[in-house]
Amino acid sequence: MGQILAYVLCYVFWIVSVALGVLDMILIRELLGRLSVLLTADIWVSAVVDKFSLLVVGLAWLVFAIASEDYYRKGVGGGQMVKRFGRVMAVELAVPVVAYIVPFLIP
Repeated sequence: MGQILAYVLCYVFWIVSVALGVLDMILIRELLGRLSVLLTADIWVSAVVDKFSLLVVGLAWLVFAIASEDYYRKGVGGGQMVKRFGRVMAVELAVPVVAYIVPFLIP
């Protein structure tokens, strides 16, 4: 019964990570949009950056979703699932911080 509970917890962690990944994806897209407006004066370039960033960030999120599920699932057997979840959360929670700070660094 303990093994089943560990896998249920694994997928709960995965769902939380993927949901936070969507938030990170939105924040990265907004950050790239702001940076393109600040660095270029052309509205067409900003539109292209917006559309292309959605594609690239969306693909990165898909890769992250697949890789994180595998990463968590492999951590169940060794009892490292919570530690792995903490690592992933640290990286995912760093994205909003960076997205908030970077616009202030560009004049």
